[in-house]
Amino acid sequence: MLLIAVCLLASGHLPAGEIGTCGHGRVELEASTATATDLRLACEAVSHGVGFLRARGVEADATLRIRVVDELPSQHGVISLGQFDPTHSEIRVLSLTDFRAACADDPPFEIPLSPEVYRSFIVHEVVHAVTHVALAGRAVRRLDMEYLAYVAQLTSLPNDLRAQLIAASDTEGFERAEQINAFVYFADPNRFGIMCYLHYQRPENGDRYLRKILGRRSRQ
Repeated sequence: MLLIAVCLLASGHLPAGEIGTCGHGRVELEASTATATDLRLACEAVSHGVGFLRARGVEADATLRIRVVDELPSQHGVISLGQFDPTHSEIRVLSLTDFRAACADDPPFEIPLSPEVYRSFIVHEVVHAVTHVALAGRAVRRLDMEYLAYVAQLTSLPNDLRAQLIAASDTEGFERAEQINAFVYFADPNRFGIMCYLHYQRPENGDRYLRKILGRRSRQ
């Protein structure tokens, strides 16, 4: 199971009731106590994630199943804000309300929480879900997939919010691919994500680097 950015919270999982479908391609949404805002943001996230990959030559003929849940399982008191479970082909995310409650004292990017930041975490999981299907049978390094998902996540943010987030992180991007390692990732996944995005922004990298990860030919 692929997990993303974490905050301290007790664990738990509540059963979800079906809400309906939405959005970009075939998307199933389920929730127990999600609001209309939760569902709208989930649909927007699907459009961002699918559109980001499609622009880079990656598509998958699959139904995206998203469950908006009240809590997510934790390990050692640390809970993920979202996860993609390839075994059940399912994305699970907290509702916006529970997302805010989970990280009220420890915001994931050291800036005030917002619907746009919340949506970006769903984008991250959508990228994992689509690439899991589209790249089936290909061995892709986990850190490469996290790189791709974080670049998509940060790209989905408004420019001013992304700039604020990067400034608050007080960090610089990876200069070389060799620096992208598991130690940095596990020490702070969100900081790792910012460093990946800044590496992606370097003129010698960009989509050329993403296509290398995806096994796609660079466009001329």
